[in-house]
Amino acid sequence: FSEDGARSFYLAFLGFTLDFGGPTTGGDSPFYGQISRPGATLHLTEHRYESGPGATVDIWIAGLDAYRDELLARDMGVFGPALGVPPISETHWGARVLIMPDPFGNHLRLSEPTDPAGQAHLPRWA
Repeated sequence: FSEDGARSFYLAFLGFTLDFGGPTTGGDSPFYGQISRPGATLHLTEHRYESGPGATVDIWIAGLDAYRDELLARDMGVFGPALGVPPISETHWGARVLIMPDPFGNHLRLSEPTDPAGQAHLPRWA
C-alpha cells in the first residue's frame, strides 16, 4: 500500500536488503520488488490484484533473542519501541516465536526451535 512505508519497515527496521524493485511498467505504476535476508526471500507489491493483507509468513532463524534486542535498540518512530516490539512466546510444538506485524496487516512469524540442535543449520539475523 505504500512503497515508502514498506521500505521503512522491511529495510530500515527489520534489516532486509532490496534485491530489486521499482515501478512495474515505469512511471508511476505500482511497485513490485524482492527483499531478502539469510534464509528468507519476500516479494512485495502495490498491485491491487494481488492477495489482500492478512498473510502470515513463518521464517525460522537462530538467535531470536539477539535479533529482538537489535529491534528494540533501533529508533524507528512508529515501527520501533514506540509501538513496542512484541515479546517472544513459547509454543507447544517446540519453538519460540516473535510475531512482527507489518504496517499493512501482514505478519512475520520469526520462529526458533527450542532444541539447540535444531538451531544449528538456521541463519542468524543478529
